[in-house]
Amino acid sequence: GDRNKKQKEVIYNRVLYTKHREKKAEAASLWASEVAACALQVYNLHRVLMRKSDPVSRQNFLEVVCAAPVPDDFKQAQELYDNAKNGGAASDKMTKKKKVSIFTLFWNQMCISLGARMQRLLKYENGAMASDVATFYPAVRAAALEMLSSIQDTMQAGVIFSSDEMSMSENGSGMGMVGGGSGIMGGSLALDDATFFGFSHGSHNKNAEGGATSASTLSSSNGNAHDGDLALGGVSADTWTKKDTSSSTNHNSTATVMDKIGARGKSGHNQMQTSSAVSSILSSPEWQSLQGLGSGSGLGRSNGNGNADSTTMIGLYPMQGAFLRALHQRLEAPLHSLFVENRVVDENGIDIKMLPTLPSNEDLQQLETIIRAELSLSDPREGGGDFSMTTMISECIVEIVERVCSLARGATSGASEDELLHTNNNNKSASTATEELLHDMKVAGVLATLTNHLRTLPDNTFVVPYRPAHSLQHEEAANMCQIALLPAVHEIDSMVKSELLNPLTNVLNKGIASEIAKMHRGAYMDHSSSDSNSYSNNDTQGSFVQDYLAPKYDDIATNILARLPGEYGGKVACTICTFSIYTFLTNASLIRPLGEMGRLRITQDLAD
Repeated sequence: GDRNKKQKEVIYNRVLYTKHREKKAEAASLWASEVAACALQVYNLHRVLMRKSDPVSRQNFLEVVCAAPVPDDFKQAQELYDNAKNGGAASDKMTKKKKVSIFTLFWNQMCISLGARMQRLLKYENGAMASDVATFYPAVRAAALEMLSSIQDTMQAGVIFSSDEMSMSENGSGMGMVGGGSGIMGGSLALDDATFFGFSHGSHNKNAEGGATSASTLSSSNGNAHDGDLALGGVSADTWTKKDTSSSTNHNSTATVMDKIGARGKSGHNQMQTSSAVSSILSSPEWQSLQGLGSGSGLGRSNGNGNADSTTMIGLYPMQGAFLRALHQRLEAPLHSLFVENRVVDENGIDIKMLPTLPSNEDLQQLETIIRAELSLSDPREGGGDFSMTTMISECIVEIVERVCSLARGATSGASEDELLHTNNNNKSASTATEELLHDMKVAGVLATLTNHLRTLPDNTFVVPYRPAHSLQHEEAANMCQIALLPAVHEIDSMVKSELLNPLTNVLNKGIASEIAKMHRGAYMDHSSSDSNSYSNNDTQGSFVQDYLAPKYDDIATNILARLPGEYGGKVACTICTFSIYTFLTNASLIRPLGEMGRLRITQDLAD
């Protein structure tokens, strides 16, 4: 009964988590659709101003806009634009010489407003909604990247189509354009694209039906995506400003792009973008502004406490900060039960020094499960996020591993090198590990287990759950995660090497050096059989390595290396071998005199 109850609870929690993820994706897609609709309208306006001129003064409309002062509501956007162009505060002369991008001003102002709204939500009722707002970040980030991808595709399609128009006009082929007329922005037939660029209206008589269909389609789509992707360049930039353009038509002008964004957000198909496409989006100025800036944005100053003003938090930066803080809290939760201090008080109330309690395999498995659950937030199918979050979450995991290493460093015995081994009084060459060394070896075993979890974490998160299916995006995410987690693995190896392996190898090498030094007692001297004080008889004299070093190596392998994790045991063995060869050759080169039999014995020992 209890088992069935637990299974039902697991299934219920899984279904609830899936429903929440879907609802967040829908809400994020709706927000992205509205932003994309406004962005495309502003982009169309910018293209109209850039391509049209006053019929009387022949002055370009965009130059007229650039000459006008920037409205007060867009001052911060202009400042952000100038800082992005010049890497700092722009001078008035440089600002006047620059052509203002209306789309950039709109986008920067939208990001500034978004950051202000996010901060208000996070501060509402002293942060009562902060944890809930942070959970939306993966879905919002994925929807934002998908939105930028669609906008970027639309812009590129318009540029390519316009260049095709120019090339075809030069060849005399022309394009079938929608008829001119008077537009509400002061346009006329003279400003029609066909007239303005020298195109011909009658070039498609051979395919009039197809041309009419294409023209009507472009006219109804009004510069929209899929068909509208090409409409930005295919429709006269003045035609869509006619008075008969209704509000419903304007709403449908970007419907295809918005439907594509919403569909991908609901179905989770946004992970199908290639790495090159995502890389171009992440490096674009639009994403840099939307991702947000902290105190280095140049829009405001620090408040004196090291925190940024509200004006310096733009875009998704406040939400990202809340997400990372919540992520750190979830990852740090299991650390309190790892290396617990073991305090014992005697009958007189005096603390007895005890070694700390080490985490069990179950504790490490729980930590690995939590880390994998947080890392899966960057998987669109599992967490609803985007693969570009992999590096960001991995950096948080690296910080947590550094905390674990700090706790492990404090949990070591702290014994000196002389306290690591017990020497057998009957056999000076035989040594056994002390309690402190055994404890440090267990700490090394814990860290070795954590290292194995980190090395298998990328594949277990992104690749193994989808086998036997093959996904290039998941493999790329696993590779990015593996690279991002390398500092954590190096931190563990560095800590184990400095706190355990180096002191241990120093002690072991000292014992080996003392054994090798015994060769100077006459081990390789040539003695006559009549000499009663000789090291040994030539006929019965054995190998020095077999008599002195082999037992020492067997003792180290049995009592020390066998109790270390395989990875660390191999490093200790390599260090001991290197030191033994160097020390043996150094001491053997000092033996004098060295006869024929001595040379043969040294050669035999070197082979051994």
